[in-house]
Amino acid sequence: MKTRLVLVLILVPTLAHGQVRPLSTDRPDRTESPYSVPKGWFQFESDLVSGGRIEIGAERITALSLVTINAKYGVFDNVDLQFVFSPFVRIEAKVNGLSMFQETGSGHAGLRVKWNLAGNDDDGPAFAVLPFALVPTRGDAIFDQVTWGMVTPFAIGIGADASFSAMLGFSRVNNAETFGIASATLGRPIAGDFSGFVELFYTGNGFGEDDVDDTTFDAGITYAPSPDWQFDTGVYLGLTDTSEDWRVFVGASARFPLRR
Repeated sequence: MKTRLVLVLILVPTLAHGQVRPLSTDRPDRTESPYSVPKGWFQFESDLVSGGRIEIGAERITALSLVTINAKYGVFDNVDLQFVFSPFVRIEAKVNGLSMFQETGSGHAGLRVKWNLAGNDDDGPAFAVLPFALVPTRGDAIFDQVTWGMVTPFAIGIGADASFSAMLGFSRVNNAETFGIASATLGRPIAGDFSGFVELFYTGNGFGEDDVDDTTFDAGITYAPSPDWQFDTGVYLGLTDTSEDWRVFVGASARFPLRR
C-alpha cells in the first residue's frame, strides 16, 4: 500500500497538469513569483534544510531550520491562499569558540494571499500583490514579534529563454518599525531540466550606523524532472555587516490537483 501511495504522489501531478499554467514557485530565490497557483490545485514548497552563519567580532551565530513550508491552494483563477510555517529552528551563539546559548523551537507561522493582477496566463509582463501576516509560535527560537506587510512581485521574459523578476514592498514589525523590501532576479535554463538564477535582495529600515540592512547576493540551481516537480539548491551571501555571512539550502516544490 505504501508503495502504491508513493507512485500515486509521483505520477498524478505528472499526468494531470493538462493545460494549466507552468509551475511557478516563490523559492528558491527570495523574489516572490507573480503567478498564482491554478484554481483547485495544492502546491507545496519547502526549504528542506537551510543553515546560515554570521560573525560579529568574536561572536559567531549559527542557525538551522528544517522543512520550512509554504502550502498554497488556488481558490480562484488568479488568487491563491498560502500558509507558511517553520516547524524546527535552532540557533546557537559562541564567543571565542565557547557556547554562550542555544535555543531550539518552532519558527514563525502565518498567512499570505497572492492576487495576480496581470499576466497570469499569457506571455506578457506579470504583476501581483501579496499581503502577508506572520506571528511567532509558542517555541519560536528567532522571531518574537508580529510582522505584517505586502510585496508587489513582477516578472517578464527577456530574450528566448531568460526571465527577469523584481519585487518591491514593506514589512511592519510589531507596529513599531517599518522595513523596505526590494529585489531583482535573472533566471535562465542551463541544460536539459536544469535552470539557474542570480539575485540581489535587500530589506532594511535605513542606511544609518544603527540601522538594520540585510543585503545579499543569491544564486541557485533548480532541477525540474516533470512539469509539477522541482528540486533546488543554492546560497545567499551577505553583503552588509548585519546580513548573515552565508546561508545554504536544499529544497523541493510540487503541486497536485485537488479537484478538476
